[in-house]
Formats: sequence, C-alpha cells, structure tokens
Amino acid sequence: MEAGDVLLKRDAAYRMLSHILDNEHLKLHKKCLTEIESLIFGTGQESDFIKKLTRRIDKLLKDGYKAIGTEGLEKLGYTSDLYSMHVDTQSLNIRILFALGESNLKLLLLAFHEKEGKGKTDYSQKIPTAKQRLNELNDA
Repeated sequence: MEAGDVLLKRDAAYRMLSHILDNEHLKLHKKCLTEIESLIFGTGQESDFIKKLTRRIDKLLKDGYKAIGTEGLEKLGYTSDLYSMHVDTQSLNIRILFALGESNLKLLLLAFHEKEGKGKTDYSQKIPTAKQRLNELNDA
C-alpha cells in the first residue's frame, strides 16, 4: 500500500469517526478524541473499531441509563458517576470511560487500551483523570 492510500484510508476513518461523534447529546473531551485517534489509526482495525463504536454510542444515545449493563457498556463498580464502554476488535481492546450528564448528555472522557491477562488494567488508575476531565467539561 502506498503512502497516499494510507492517507486516504486515515482521512476516511477520521471523517467516519467525526460523523458518529457529532451529536448534540454527545460531548467529547478533546484529549479523549486524541487518545482514540492515536489508539486506532495505523492499526488496520479502524473500520471495525468505528463500526463497533457506532453501535455502542447509538445504544447509549437511544437508551441512556437503560443501556448500562448491555453489551459493551458497564458501570464502574468503585465510582458513582463513571461508566466504561468496551470497543474490541481483532487486535484492539479499547476502553472509553464516560459519564451520563444532565439533559441526556453523554460525556466521553478518556480512552485507553486495556491489557488482557494477568497484567489487566486497573481502572482505578484511570479514574482520577476521568473525573478531572468530567469537571472540565462540566465547567465549560
């Protein structure tokens, strides 16, 4: 694949990602977008990731709190206001921490690659950053 082809695929993936995140009921911390981009672009899994992310977000936007506990959307057990969205592909295991705000607003805060196996990621290390970003979005 030539460099121009890679740029076209990346540009198309970026447009698809921007399209699904452009919703009046969805607010994304700017660092979360940067994290998502750095985690998926160049993996060859962009399309699969975006398709699964779209399903998760559509479910969350449609059902709100009722979506929690369904496939890929869970409440974090050690915090009262944060949730996790699992977006897995063949080679990616991405988690996006989010909150449910007022007026049906969903706040995407932090994205990271969760490790599998014995070295599994400890969500508690991510919570302070997610809460700080939640405060920033609420103050904006």
